Amino acid sequence: MPARILDETLAFLETCATAPQSIGPGELVDIGWHTFIRHTREYADFCDRIAGRFIHHVPDDGPTGEEWPTVPKAEPAMVATTVAAMRRAGHRVDLPLWSVTGTADCTQPQPSGGAPLPRCGWDELPFAVRAAVEAHTGPILRATSVVDGSVSDFAAVLEARRGRLFCKGAVARNPLGWMHRNEARVNPYLPVQVPRLRWHIEADGWTVVGFECVEGRYPDVSPGSPDLPAVAATLSAMAAALTPCPVPFVQAAVARWAGWVAPDVVDGQTLVHTDVTPRNFLAHGRGVTVVDWSMPCRGAAWIDTALMVVRLIRAGHTPGEAQAWADQIPVWSSAEPAAIDLFAGGVAALSLRRQQQRPSADHLAPLVADAAAFWARHRDNGKSRRSR
Repeated sequence: MPARILDETLAFLETCATAPQSIGPGELVDIGWHTFIRHTREYADFCDRIAGRFIHHVPDDGPTGEEWPTVPKAEPAMVATTVAAMRRAGHRVDLPLWSVTGTADCTQPQPSGGAPLPRCGWDELPFAVRAAVEAHTGPILRATSVVDGSVSDFAAVLEARRGRLFCKGAVARNPLGWMHRNEARVNPYLPVQVPRLRWHIEADGWTVVGFECVEGRYPDVSPGSPDLPAVAATLSAMAAALTPCPVPFVQAAVARWAGWVAPDVVDGQTLVHTDVTPRNFLAHGRGVTVVDWSMPCRGAAWIDTALMVVRLIRAGHTPGEAQAWADQIPVWSSAEPAAIDLFAGGVAALSLRRQQQRPSADHLAPLVADAAAFWARHRDNGKSRRSR
């Protein structure tokens, strides 16, 4: 039953993204919605992916117990409207989950807060999953949980006699579990500097991937950091090695930034990472390694550098200093200034929208939106001077 409820909840939310009229869940689907929205980051990412916006959830009962007149209750007529809309959207409706007696006083309309549910440890994984992993690794001698990241239901460094591996996984009901499969699909096409995929397992309702374990630390990207040259060298090498895009059937940047940046600005033939938070970079004695290639796209070669400029501004650089750092990266220094101007404006607008929708998400905290806006204003002022 839980899996059916989650599947129906996802179908309902996908319908919300395009339905021209207000629709509402039945009681069981509303339970699924409440459960999903507690995974705040995953829920927000899912909404961005299917709707390009946050699908809000508000009870129909106001704080005084009175109904809000602008939000219809999920009465039988509402349920019928919702079911019809889902069918028009191409979903096969699980009718027992939409009984008239099981309606909820909620529609798609203030996000419900709550912290992401905790990850499970190695010993809490189903026996079949652990057995499948150990078929590749041999007996696991030690598992050290990894707390960073927002998608995985399990993440740990596993130690076996054959060595150390980084392992992460997601349960079947995790709406972002596809990102692990996508990363496994993309990995063989990536440069040798990227941690290699050792295995990909589907067992007992889990997707689990194991990667070469890279020992390192997050680079310091604040002004004057000795890590900055290595980060720049890594971005340069990535752009060179991944042009033309080696991965088949990868999302185009034109689609990724649709509605925010003009297509001709971000179009290109380079595989770009797009999630260049310093926490996806590992500094070590050999340089810097980029990890978590779960959502790359095909686009302009300078996109990753541009996104790192925002991160540098957030870390304390002025826009001018961040761009001067980027000038050492060939794909950036050869890019059309007008294209970067437009991209900066689009990133600022999108960052602000996301920060407003999910202010508690630390990787999209106000500082990121502020940094993007600061950069966009700097580019806009520079554009005015260049036009004189």
